[in-house]
Amino acid sequence: MIQVLFDARFITPERTGVGRVTENLLLHLLGNTQEVSLHVMYHDSLPNDLLGLHPVRVDTPFDSHPRGDLHRNIAIPRMMHERGIDLFFSPAFYSIQMRRGIPQVVLIHDLAVYDEAETVNPVFRLYLRNMIGSSVRNATVLTTPSEFIRQRIIDRFHVPDDRVRAIHLGVDPSFCRYDDRRAEQLRRQYCLPSRFILNVATIEPRKNLMSLLDAYSIYKLRAADPLPLILIGKPGYRSEEIRSRAEDADLSTHVRFLGYIPEPDLVQLMGLAVCMVFPSVYEGFGLPVLEAMATGCPVIASNRSALPEVTGEAAKLVDPDDCLALSHMIETVTGHAELRRRMSIAGKMRAEQFSWEKMAQQYLDVFDAAMRIHRNTRMSE
Repeated sequence: MIQVLFDARFITPERTGVGRVTENLLLHLLGNTQEVSLHVMYHDSLPNDLLGLHPVRVDTPFDSHPRGDLHRNIAIPRMMHERGIDLFFSPAFYSIQMRRGIPQVVLIHDLAVYDEAETVNPVFRLYLRNMIGSSVRNATVLTTPSEFIRQRIIDRFHVPDDRVRAIHLGVDPSFCRYDDRRAEQLRRQYCLPSRFILNVATIEPRKNLMSLLDAYSIYKLRAADPLPLILIGKPGYRSEEIRSRAEDADLSTHVRFLGYIPEPDLVQLMGLAVCMVFPSVYEGFGLPVLEAMATGCPVIASNRSALPEVTGEAAKLVDPDDCLALSHMIETVTGHAELRRRMSIAGKMRAEQFSWEKMAQQYLDVFDAAMRIHRNTRMSE
């Protein structure tokens, strides 16, 4: 049995993106007690079902600097030695940088700090580039959530193919459990209209929300009875620019920001929406798209990065820079009930191909491979 130190500090109280991936992967790995024993390292309080048998709480959050760097490079190796840990797993970008003799598996979600540099906070961009670079150098095996990001890592860092593995994310079965009664309660709670268009994303430039607002403005002029646009997500880098555009006269009465929404509520709101529009220019995977499809919500998405890989033929894909094409697609999908019915069925069928259980099993295989690679490397030295 492999003893794994699982860095769960990415699971924060308001879970989005990386935190939700970390939580679901941890939960499903903990269910396999025959192949792996997890030592869960956490900062914020976690529910008991995420702690396992060997939890360790630390005072240092994952992204603090320089305190977090010292903890990662000094305290974690010491902890591994004291606990008899075989392998360190980071579910997001960060590796142990100064101890290359430690077997490590690191999940790199995307290369946005390289590929879409201007959309990322400059200070964070420099820091994360350093973290990713050190992970590429030090990790025994790198994992990615899509073949798109796997190939980007190979191309950019000239990493051997066998050191990088693409493992798709999953979707929680709860996203298949739309409840009419609960949904109507939430509609009243959030003061939502009977029909609306939805976007779920961090409010930041990389999600291409300025183009979405421009496209929505065109749609609003063309449609006889335009549906309001509801945006769900926490504010991110340069979010104020996006909010300012939404306050313009052509949009202000039809666009609303709901902020962060807990996952149980998000499931029902996706099920309520007429469609979801996700024109992001760059995604390592695009989890909200998969989750929307699981609820049966028709999806309009960007034709770039990992999104075609995730959606297959189940979504309508458009050029995210073509506002006219995007507005036309919004008008087409919102105006044709039969088209939405077909998209809903196709989306549910596509979502069934992704699961956290499948992802967890693939990570168990990666842990085994990383241990073999590490042993072979030591024998050859």
